[in-house]
Amino acid sequence: MRRDYDEKRDFRRMALDTRIQCKDLASGETFYGQAQDLSSQGLSIDTDREFTPGARLEVRLVPEKALVPPLYAAVEVVRVEPADGGGFNLGVRILEHKF
Repeated sequence: MRRDYDEKRDFRRMALDTRIQCKDLASGETFYGQAQDLSSQGLSIDTDREFTPGARLEVRLVPEKALVPPLYAAVEVVRVEPADGGGFNLGVRILEHKF
């Protein structure tokens, strides 16, 4: 099976569409977003908050269905784009898994 360029990764992106808790490490403020997908090195989050690349967050994702284990990690924003339906889509890179 041939894969598109975007899918030539060590780990394919897994669609989630799951609520995610985020903490802005600069302000200490906690907010929620919607995790859209997950890969081995990062994830995509829709939120009403705009960040600049380089911003650091802590995220906690507990899926409603046990398809993936809970994720608690320190992440860095690497991409910010307007999201469908308003708000922003953040592309974040996982820096450290927390337990």
